[in-house]
Amino acid sequence: MVRLQEIADRRRRKETGKEAAAVNETLRYIHSRTRFGSRFGLERMQELLRRVGNPQEHLRFVHIAGTNGKGSTATYIANTLTAAGYRCGRYISPFVLNFNERISIDGVSISDEDLAWAVNILKPHVEQMDDTVTEFELVTAAAMLYYYAQGCDVVSLETGLGGRFDATNVIPAPMCAVLTKISFDHMQYLGTTLEQIAFEKCGIVKPGSAVISYPFQFSEAAGVIARTAEERGCPLYLPDNDKLEILRSDIDGSLIEYDGLRLRVPLAGRHQIYNAVTAVCALQYLTARRGFRISREHMAEGIGNTFFPARLEVLRREPTVLLDAAHNADGMRTLCDALDNFAKGKKIVAVFGVFKDKDYKTELEMLAKCADCFITLTPDDPRGLDGGYLAHLCRRTGKPAEHIPDYLDAYKKALELAGPKGFVVICGCLHMASDIRALLQNLSDESVG
Repeated sequence: MVRLQEIADRRRRKETGKEAAAVNETLRYIHSRTRFGSRFGLERMQELLRRVGNPQEHLRFVHIAGTNGKGSTATYIANTLTAAGYRCGRYISPFVLNFNERISIDGVSISDEDLAWAVNILKPHVEQMDDTVTEFELVTAAAMLYYYAQGCDVVSLETGLGGRFDATNVIPAPMCAVLTKISFDHMQYLGTTLEQIAFEKCGIVKPGSAVISYPFQFSEAAGVIARTAEERGCPLYLPDNDKLEILRSDIDGSLIEYDGLRLRVPLAGRHQIYNAVTAVCALQYLTARRGFRISREHMAEGIGNTFFPARLEVLRREPTVLLDAAHNADGMRTLCDALDNFAKGKKIVAVFGVFKDKDYKTELEMLAKCADCFITLTPDDPRGLDGGYLAHLCRRTGKPAEHIPDYLDAYKKALELAGPKGFVVICGCLHMASDIRALLQNLSDESVG
C-alpha cells in the first residue's frame, strides 16, 4: 500500500489546480460505467483492489445486508460509533440528497476533491482490466481507498444487491454481519423464494464473525440465517423482544426502553424501532466481545441524532406530506401499516410512481387499501413505468387516479386534494422520491400553495 505517496500526490494536484478539473469529470466517469458486469462474481472487485494495495484488508467492518432497513440500521450503528469517539465510515446506497452521501465519515460526506482523488487512482487500473468494472464496484473501491487513507477505526458497510456476490463482500470477515428484514426484491438476480434470497444475503456471513438478525424475520429467512450461522461457526444474536417497551410512537418517531436503555428513535414507524434495537444488539456485541467502549449514553446520542431522508420523512404539515422510500412489497406493507396508525380517518392522497422491474401490482394492491386517490408519475429513468398506464391500474382498484407528468404540478394537485387536514404520501420509487425532494427543497410553502 502506497498510502503516503498517494496522499502526497493528492496534495500536489490541489496546489496546481488539477484537482479542480478532475472534480468536474468524476461523476461523469462513474456514471459511464455499466450497471451490471458481464458476469456475477467478486473477481473484478478483487483484482481492482489488489492493484491498489487491498485497502479493505486494513479496515474493520460491520457488514449489513437485507432487503429493507439496511441504510437506517447502518446509520444508527455509524452515528453511535462516532458518538463513542471512533472514526467511523459509513457506506450506503443509493443516495437521496447527494451522490457523495454514499461515502461518509463521522456523518460528513466525502468531498468532491477526495472523491475525484480516489477515482483518479483507480481509473488507470479500471481501464487496463479485461472485464468491465461496474459503477457500483468503482464507487465501492473508491470508498475503501478513502476510508483507509482517512484512518477509519471501523466502517459501517451496507451491501448494494444481495450479499454473496455483492462488491462489498470482498472484505475480510467483518466483526459482525447484520441481517435486516429479508423479503422479496430483485428476484431476477437473487431468486424467487425467501430461502433463495436469504441464502444470497447470508453470503456476508464468514467464519470469525458474529451474526446479528432483525427480530421479526419471515420464518423461511430465519431458518436460513440460523443454519448459515451454525454451518460457519458464528454465534447468532437477536434482540430480546421481552426487554422492549414502546412508550410512545407517532409520526415524529418513538420513545422506547430496551434492556434498561431509554432511546428516542427519530425515524417514524414500528419497523424503525426494530431496526434501532437490531443496531443496539450489534453495538452491545462490539462492546462485550470486540473491545469497543460504547456506553448507553453513546447509544442514546447516536440513535437519537439519526436523520435519514425518505424514511417516512415529514416534509410539511397541513396537509402532512410524507416522503417514503417504499419500493417493494414489504416496504409498501410497512408504509401502509404506518399510515393506518398515523393517518387513520384522514384523507390520504398517494403520489405514486414505480419501476417496471418491481412488483408494482402487489404494491398497488396494498396502497389502494389505505389511499383515497392517486396522482401517478413516470419516474425519470429508463426503468420507469409509464404513469398513464399506472393511473389506469389505479382506477381498476376502484380509486380515482390522475396522471400528471410534471412533478411540481403533481405535488400541487396532491396538496389541493388532501386539504389542510389530509395526508399526502409520496412513494413507490426511491429515484423519484429523491428527485421530488430535491425539487421541493428549493421551494417555499408559499410558492407551492
